[in-house]
Amino acid sequence: MNHPYRPDIDGLRAVAVLAVVIFHAFPAWLPGGFVGVDIFFVISGYLITGIIASEIQAKRFSVARFYARRVLRIFPALLVVLVSCLAFGWFTLLKDEYQELGKHTLIGAAFVQNLMLWTESSYFAVPAELKVLLHLWSLGIEEQFYIFWPLLLLLAFRLKLKLGTLVVAVGCLSFALNLYEAQRDLTADFYSPLTRVWELLVGAWLAVRAQNAHAPTLAPKLANGLSVFGGLTIALSLWLINRDLAFPGYWAVLPVFGSACLLATGATSWLGKVIFSNRLMVWVGLLSYPLYLWHWPLLTFAKILENGTPKFTVRLLLVGLAVVLAWLTYRLVERPLRFNNVHRRLIVWLLSGSMCVIAATGYLIDRNDGFSSRQVVLENLDTADYVLSDFNPAGPCVDLAPGDFLTPFCQQRSAVNANKTIVVWGDSSAMAWSPVLETIAKQNNYTLVRIAMLACPPIVGAGKVVFSYAPARLYCSEGLSQQKVLDYLRKIKPDMVVVIAAWNQYSGDPARELLLDRRQDVQVATAETTKQVLERNLPETLKQLSEVSKVLVFRSWPILTSTPNTRVISSLGISKHEAIVPQAEFEKETKLINQIFDSLASLQIRFFSPAGKVCDGVVCHSERFGVRYYSDFYHITPRGSLSFMDELQNAISQALKQN
Repeated sequence: MNHPYRPDIDGLRAVAVLAVVIFHAFPAWLPGGFVGVDIFFVISGYLITGIIASEIQAKRFSVARFYARRVLRIFPALLVVLVSCLAFGWFTLLKDEYQELGKHTLIGAAFVQNLMLWTESSYFAVPAELKVLLHLWSLGIEEQFYIFWPLLLLLAFRLKLKLGTLVVAVGCLSFALNLYEAQRDLTADFYSPLTRVWELLVGAWLAVRAQNAHAPTLAPKLANGLSVFGGLTIALSLWLINRDLAFPGYWAVLPVFGSACLLATGATSWLGKVIFSNRLMVWVGLLSYPLYLWHWPLLTFAKILENGTPKFTVRLLLVGLAVVLAWLTYRLVERPLRFNNVHRRLIVWLLSGSMCVIAATGYLIDRNDGFSSRQVVLENLDTADYVLSDFNPAGPCVDLAPGDFLTPFCQQRSAVNANKTIVVWGDSSAMAWSPVLETIAKQNNYTLVRIAMLACPPIVGAGKVVFSYAPARLYCSEGLSQQKVLDYLRKIKPDMVVVIAAWNQYSGDPARELLLDRRQDVQVATAETTKQVLERNLPETLKQLSEVSKVLVFRSWPILTSTPNTRVISSLGISKHEAIVPQAEFEKETKLINQIFDSLASLQIRFFSPAGKVCDGVVCHSERFGVRYYSDFYHITPRGSLSFMDELQNAISQALKQN
């Protein structure tokens, strides 16, 4: 395409893809490995803008030819991976999982995966880690950028605008929006093309500068120094940045600026000519796109089948398999189709038509509820979701103004002529126990309100500084959300509040998650601050609740030491395996929280102890009496919760009768 090949850029691609793969397979090794995508953005902006600008200047740019090249570059490997995921998912995924894969196949084929994920969850959330096509979000941002960028460049040339000025102006606007969203909505900041465009435009600015004959060239010493600085900046970003930071925000400047330095100097610097142009680095760089496409589905399918993180050796083998599949895809599919100049137009049309077929297939899978007649679904019917089709569907909570802070976390099932209102308040545990509580509400004509703030304990003033579930930062960093819930409960005056939380996440020895009282001038969460929050703030919270309505508190539920495999796939020889935790260990980690609960007897708060159903005096089981109780290391399954129907119905009735 009349542009000199730079092997150092393929070497930089190798750094980017290896960083991403290592982060996904072995996150402890490279906590900031996900910034490899930011490196890709800068490279893409540099290469594509350079091609477009030079062709426009030579008056031979064609929008149709540009998009044809994008099809030839992107579609071959992507089609192979999408077809493979749908085929493997047919035999391994349950109804809802396969339905979601179908939906994301449709969205991925349309290159709007980032927009879909923006509405669903954070990139670092546990549910997101089980989305087979999560990684296509970056493709979505790139292709959305390239819908408008060529047209904007054409317009700029015709209006005789300075390209450098245009790039800087648009880039600054995007960067400013990125900083704004980093403080307001991290998920939007991560997935929005508007907050990411500046990264591609940094590369675009370098491309515009490279085509300026009057731009000063870098002296050899300066080029070498700048390239080393860029390499160190990228290395620093890989180690310093992690999933708990407000990313992209200011932090994205590190990998973006480092990549810009290497692109600006790589053709002349020692680092670019010797290290990044090394044959092995170039080879990995040439495979970077198919390797990026393959590695995530392989790791995600393994997580789904294991119902948890696979063993180190399994992940290592999967990374090796991803490299092999990437090489085969590159040699047998990508190169033959991309560089076939004889049937080029026919290939473009065939690839475009095939992508439409894949999108239509994804749509059919989604519309047909994941084809529940598949063998794997029939083999695993006992893990199927509960359905309350004749109970009013969940809607927004009453007495909440539009845009109220609680709206995203509060849902209500309003029974006709309800005689009682019961509120369930807690973290993700409250969601997991919803099946049995909704069934009880339906049978007794109760209105059920559920306020579930994932990964955030229902303790007034309790805040966190480290977030295993990144979106929790929005409502569990300042310790204000719990007080808002209490104020809301005083407003609606429910008949009962059921409080459910993973108490042993905080009261264990050592505690898995640390808390601090945000009403005090304390900035560091420790085991001691966590204990203080439990001993002071939790009784205060329950006392305030008891002044509003009757209160029923769930005691702790055992946390397993490993996740059980609840999936049976006869065709692949996969069978279920149980997970346990010694009961003595469970009692040790719940000793403190039980002492706190026992001290509240004078408040006439009732307690419900579910652990007795899974513990036999020696160990606590993930499966007992033919019922699978755990969907992961902690959360109860829908069927498991429903097995508590009689006991919980009695506990609620007794609590409601209490004076």
